[in-house]
Amino acid sequence: MGSLSNGNMKMQMKQFYFCRNRKNLDKSRIEADEKAVLDVVKTLKLMINPFDNEHEDLVHLASGTVASSAVSDDMTKWFFNL
Repeated sequence: MGSLSNGNMKMQMKQFYFCRNRKNLDKSRIEADEKAVLDVVKTLKLMINPFDNEHEDLVHLASGTVASSAVSDDMTKWFFNL
């Protein structure tokens, strides 16, 4: 009787795994994942490129605003004290 239950459990596990695998391939899931990727790309495009910008000063990546001298001095002290 114990082996019958064990075999039944293995079959249920295989069915569960198969069902979960297919959910990742559903059209609605694929569309949602594609939208999430596009949202990340859109957000990154809105940010300033830290390696290619016209500012010599410290610049906030998301807003593109130049840091005040107090913030810049504080960050410089922190960085060189690591």
